[in-house]
Amino acid sequence: MTEPQVAPYGSWKSPITTDLMLFETIGIGQIVLDGQDTYWIEIRIAEGGRSVIVRRTLDGQTTDMTPPRSMLARGCMSMVVATSRSATA
Repeated sequence: MTEPQVAPYGSWKSPITTDLMLFETIGIGQIVLDGQDTYWIEIRIAEGGRSVIVRRTLDGQTTDMTPPRSMLARGCMSMVVATSRSATA
């Protein structure tokens, strides 16, 4: 174990970084009610700040409606929208 060092007030290096504090943080916004389903957008810091549309059904089940980045790069977003619309029809 290393010997503790004395440093002037405010000059010590903290082992707690902003990255460590924010890594598991999820920002939530733009909440929308659609019948019995609730939708919102999550900003996921751990995924590079990716925005994800999430749906919560009446029974409490949550589903990511936005596909992973690899699918978006291949143009699969229209598939998700079409699937979502057909499920509610």
